[in-house]
Amino acid sequence: MENFDQDGLHSISRLTAKLEIQGQGTIEYDLVRHLAPLTISKVFNALPITDTVHFYDNKFAYIHTKLQVGAEKPRTTFKSGEIAFLTNSSSVCFFLQECRVSPMNLMGVAKTSIDMLRDCRAGTNLILKK
Repeated sequence: MENFDQDGLHSISRLTAKLEIQGQGTIEYDLVRHLAPLTISKVFNALPITDTVHFYDNKFAYIHTKLQVGAEKPRTTFKSGEIAFLTNSSSVCFFLQECRVSPMNLMGVAKTSIDMLRDCRAGTNLILKK
């Protein structure tokens, strides 16, 4: 679960996850362990996670998982580009805009543009992977 950044420096506090959008490309996310260490550990160890994309009110896109994760430093306000885990539906959520929603475990933020996620349609296959 260790990560090496672009300079080759060893980092255990941040992990990179990639969201592959079928036929469109990939978005990189920085998972920051101190935000939700147990959640990030469970999600990262379960990768790859594949599901069709779902949208909630154009606020965020999400994919379902089979992970059982409890609340961990839950927040209700999120910004565009952030990634979080919604415990009551076992979903990984990718925020498309700033909003207030149900409490979620913030996991990190996109390192690259999320425009292709905004442009994809419900039912498109997504793969969250290492």
